[in-house]
Amino acid sequence: MKKLMVFVTLCIFMSSVLAILNADISKEMDALQIYTEEFAPLNLMMDGQLTGQATEVVQEILKRMDFDKNITLLLWSDAFQKLMTEPNIALFSTCLTSTRKDLFKWVGPISSVENYFYTSKDCKLDIKTLEDAKKVLKIAVLKDYAIAGILKEKGFTNLVEYNTIQEIFTEVLNGKVNLFPCSNLVLNSEIKKLGIDPGEFKKAFFITSELEYIAFSKATSNELIQTWQNHLNDMKNDGTFDKIYKKWLPNEMPPGIFQIFTEDYPPLTFEENGQITGFGTEVVREILTRLDIPDNIRMSSWENGYHLCLINPNFVLFTMKRTPIREKLFNWIGPIGTNRTIFYAKKGSKIKINSMEDAKKVGKIATCSAWFSEQDLKDAGFTNLVSSPDPTKNVRQLFEGEVDLSIFTDITIPEIAKQAGYSIDDLEPVYTVSTGDFYIAISMGTPENIIDEWQQVFYEIYDDGTLGKLYQKWLPGSELPKMK
Repeated sequence: MKKLMVFVTLCIFMSSVLAILNADISKEMDALQIYTEEFAPLNLMMDGQLTGQATEVVQEILKRMDFDKNITLLLWSDAFQKLMTEPNIALFSTCLTSTRKDLFKWVGPISSVENYFYTSKDCKLDIKTLEDAKKVLKIAVLKDYAIAGILKEKGFTNLVEYNTIQEIFTEVLNGKVNLFPCSNLVLNSEIKKLGIDPGEFKKAFFITSELEYIAFSKATSNELIQTWQNHLNDMKNDGTFDKIYKKWLPNEMPPGIFQIFTEDYPPLTFEENGQITGFGTEVVREILTRLDIPDNIRMSSWENGYHLCLINPNFVLFTMKRTPIREKLFNWIGPIGTNRTIFYAKKGSKIKINSMEDAKKVGKIATCSAWFSEQDLKDAGFTNLVSSPDPTKNVRQLFEGEVDLSIFTDITIPEIAKQAGYSIDDLEPVYTVSTGDFYIAISMGTPENIIDEWQQVFYEIYDDGTLGKLYQKWLPGSELPKMK
């Protein structure tokens, strides 16, 4: 009887707590002001009604919360200022960036976009790297937009701010500025709305992809944020989110609850006949299948995927070398493989390296941006590095005499050399820098139980022989990594 009374008392207590929480959330929702800007196809006015991909997602969340709230259109810079300075504000579609991350609270992602530098059709600029873009006289950006902040973080000092994209189009077409960053989703919608011929602009260079969220004032309660996030996740699980996405963005992949990125890094990860494949890809797909998680793997540059994994929760990036520099930046699933990191020279170069100190005295060493090998060399005090986002360029630099050495792993260099137009036989290893394991990385901020589930399933794949079979398929003759 006493146990029954305790149980009843506990139930009454929990009901009271939930009632208080629901009342607090209801009070917060009453005070909440929701803003966005007109930026088709995410948010736009159509037949006198506000609609669009992101707008319909927010409207569906409000419907599921049984709240009838107005969404107000406002110039982005004005809405962003409200978000920065006022309580009870929600603003979408807002890109989560490293500088914004701790300023607000976040629900999402609700959209995924890719940003490019665009220029006029007649412009003769040849942009092959971000460094090339930094040398351009003027780059037009929208004030307070995420991409402007991203470019500033990357060291751009040639940015000119504007309040509207219409102003930017006019300046570019008149030849007053050379480049402007814009998302692939927005450009066509905006130029169509303004009656501009799409052929007036052309892509100049890929910058980055970004994930769009609903941003809330910092003081918003965690309970309200979690309520919104739970409803969004439910929409992704029951198919409602995908249906909205396909309506507005039929050719784009919707962001799932998990974002799963990789790079072109054969034989571990690469694209073949329009499909992403490779050893690391098949390991990740096996985990996704066993956990019943949708396969939404995306191909990206390593630098872009690495940056997104640093700032977004529930983000998976593979494959990644586990190093002391990265140890506390990510959660680690694996190890799924082992490789050696080696300095390579052009065959016949007669370069002799017996130590890392010898390598520091070499004229120039080509490295790939954001790769662990570049990070490790910088941490070791190397000052003779020439960085590029493209590993095939590192190979070509060797043969064109621009650098003396380049650094690769033994697993991936044969295919990289082939893609660069050479053979592994045209190169020679001159010094082994390190040997280590590579993993699947999951971003910080991801719930601990998710990390545990992924690791447990990986152990199952290892124990039941699945990993060994994949090793024989993709890395024949290589030994399985030892479990930590």
